Amino acid sequence: MRYIVYLYIGQIIKGITFILTREKIGVLKTADLTLMLVLYNYLLYSHLGLRFSIDKELPILYYEQKNFEVEEYKNKIMMGILFLQFLISIVCYFIFKDKISYIITILISSLLLSLNETNKIFNRAKQDYKSYSSYTLYYNLLVGIVPFIGAIYFSLYGVIIGYFIVNILFLIIYFPKNLKFELDLKFILIKIKENLNFYLINVIIFSFLNLDKILINNFLTKESLGRYSVGSIFFSFFILLPSGINEVLFPKLIILVKQERLTSKYLDKILNRNMEILYMMILLFLGVIPYFITIFFSKFKNDIFIIQLISINVLYYAVSGILIYIVLAKNKENILLKEILKCLIILILIISVLLINIKKIEIIPIIYSLIYSLLLKKIIEILKKENLIKTNDVFMKYIKKQIKLLILCFLIWYNLKFGIIFLILNLLECYIKNKIYMKYFFKKIKKKLLLYFLVE
Repeated sequence: MRYIVYLYIGQIIKGITFILTREKIGVLKTADLTLMLVLYNYLLYSHLGLRFSIDKELPILYYEQKNFEVEEYKNKIMMGILFLQFLISIVCYFIFKDKISYIITILISSLLLSLNETNKIFNRAKQDYKSYSSYTLYYNLLVGIVPFIGAIYFSLYGVIIGYFIVNILFLIIYFPKNLKFELDLKFILIKIKENLNFYLINVIIFSFLNLDKILINNFLTKESLGRYSVGSIFFSFFILLPSGINEVLFPKLIILVKQERLTSKYLDKILNRNMEILYMMILLFLGVIPYFITIFFSKFKNDIFIIQLISINVLYYAVSGILIYIVLAKNKENILLKEILKCLIILILIISVLLINIKKIEIIPIIYSLIYSLLLKKIIEILKKENLIKTNDVFMKYIKKQIKLLILCFLIWYNLKFGIIFLILNLLECYIKNKIYMKYFFKKIKKKLLLYFLVE
């Protein structure tokens, strides 16, 4: 719980400072910053799957209290990641050297961040959530504040320098003191081969999260990308809750799967709880954000609709994150990789065609919502074959909630007061969901209001 609270405190500050940074550097430079941050985060995958072996193997070593093997394992992993990211950074330098000052800073910052994140994952595998939580809070606070200060004095380059300063500071504070600089190439190659499918799955999932920005940059204007990036900030804020819960549960789930103690009943309970909590948070957000933007950030008043559409897709991650972890623990990466790759190709084709013809950024999150639903169904089918999910109840609940959220976005956009009434009814339905009569009553009211809206 502490980790999730710290995560949100840090992300709130980070989100607010990013919006202020965007105001300071302007829409066009925000578009440049967004693309640079895509590169910055893509470089975290330079480990070629080496870091993912931590998630699959280190929790077991800690659980079995093999302390000597743990230290040796950590040393080999850290040195391997440092070596691989350094090599890929050199390649990126020659590809992107047209903006040399920006690129050098981004490459070094990403290298430092990769080492910091690896050390953070060591603490997660150990289930040392106190250190894990503290790191998360301090990092998110500083990575929001320091780049904003940089923007005030040096515009876009000041923001990039800010990321560099924060990462080098955290490397000095958190880098393991007893690390041996020994490179085991045989170990690196074995772990890359073992985790290749896991790695490709994560790269594709990350591509899902960033593909929209790349396509907007290619087919529309930098101004459109700058507007869209504001909605992405709120999406990043919401995705922290399911991500935080999944990160906390992951080591435990790995152990339960390996010991064959994970039941469908327990899994249903986790999924439904995650979905209900996040659904209610999104409902509150949809009602609050029009007033929040209008009062505090009136410049973004025209972007409220796109912010809402982007944010509702977070519901997918409340369900899929845990399911993907379990699929991987069951060693079904090959099947999952094929399904995710198919969905990514479909997503690229549909969005590309629509952007060429329609040129509206609002269509992107709607298409994402459809593709996410397709992908979730495929993931659930994989786990049904493993007898970890017995029915389609989770999927149907997800679909119903996603449709409600889409309807609410359009109602609030069309008529704010009418949309808020409909939203309040949804919230009340959530609170009284165990009272069958009242739930039926509120559903009736909502249907009548919706029919009235359609007639009008």
